[in-house]
Amino acid sequence: MSLNDTYEIEGSKEVWIQQNEAGMDKRFCTLELCFHPGQNQPRPGVVFRGKGKRISAVEKALWDPRVFVMFQENAWVDRATNDNYTKHVICPFMLEEHPLEEDKVMFCDNLEAQTTQSFLDLLHEVNCSRYLQPPESTDQIQAVDAGLGRLTKFQVGRQFDDWMDKEDNLQKWEDGKITASEKRILITKWVGEAWEIIFKSGKYDPDKFFEHTGCLLTLDGI
Repeated sequence: MSLNDTYEIEGSKEVWIQQNEAGMDKRFCTLELCFHPGQNQPRPGVVFRGKGKRISAVEKALWDPRVFVMFQENAWVDRATNDNYTKHVICPFMLEEHPLEEDKVMFCDNLEAQTTQSFLDLLHEVNCSRYLQPPESTDQIQAVDAGLGRLTKFQVGRQFDDWMDKEDNLQKWEDGKITASEKRILITKWVGEAWEIIFKSGKYDPDKFFEHTGCLLTLDGI
């Protein structure tokens, strides 16, 4: 067994096999997700690989507005990327949902970018405390890892499948005729739609992910 192997439950009707197509041997993007109990949620972040300096105004206009787009050389959530997302998405959202004087807390999973003083300072500006969860325990007590992350990827996968079923998209994708710009646009739309389905369709209860980890917070802050 190795990282190059693919695993799935026996009998599964669909198996996602990791492979790198031409020009895609490096990470294309990373999702940065943050959510809280309730239906209103901060926008998910998508970090694309590159510096983002040559992106046309036409492409930017086609990005899904439900998603916050960022760029990083390796598509990683580093300090600058995390602070950018926190400053422009998380902090404004907190102030929209809760008064400044109301105490808040963010559960973080010890990502290096979340342990910095600059990140902590941004949270303090909106009266939010940072709780760094114990190392090696993310899969057990982090609400995103308790099902939301997997559900988001599943819903994005469904959007991808629906797109592939239309017209000549499958051939276009397999022939490599789709550009990086087109892929970025599509990914923002898939992520935006996935987020909408999870929190607006009424099919899922986001509180369950917190209950599963024992970190459920009521809207009254108790």
